[in-house]
Amino acid sequence: EMCIRDRYQRRVRGLPFPIMSDLSAKFEKISVDVKKVSQRPTDEELLKLYGLYKQATLGDNTTDKPWAWQNEPKAKWEAWEGNKGKSKEDAMEDYISLAEEIIKNYS
Repeated sequence: EMCIRDRYQRRVRGLPFPIMSDLSAKFEKISVDVKKVSQRPTDEELLKLYGLYKQATLGDNTTDKPWAWQNEPKAKWEAWEGNKGKSKEDAMEDYISLAEEIIKNYS
């Protein structure tokens, strides 16, 4: 969200306000909707969603790999790491496709 000062500076300089793309808007909406399914998706599906979400929002994983005995953090790290090199846009599209499938199957 753009603060008032930033809006003022953009107006003064004649710059356009950033507009959320259709892809970004759809990604934001479905990332909320997928959490509302009535049945819990499989751990594998949840990890895929997690990895794609992190790639779409933050890009490549640059964090240290968790210790081997840290099962959940390690699984999440590996899910995100598995998308390394994928563009944020491609990750959004893959996330949307998977989320739509989950919503269809678990609602």
